[in-house]
Amino acid sequence: MANLEKTYHQLEKAKKRLKKYSKSQKQLQIQFVRKQVKKGKFKTTANLVLG
Repeated sequence: MANLEKTYHQLEKAKKRLKKYSKSQKQLQIQFVRKQVKKGKFKTTANLVLG
């Protein structure tokens, strides 16, 4: 459950950044990246990308 809360928090942070920059740049999108951290565990991060 805590992992889901972290992902939700990352999404909210990315949305705020997107809203901040979308006023001048209409080409930003949110991209989710999953990386394997340990054996069988993944970390999901939200990034802003152009395009």
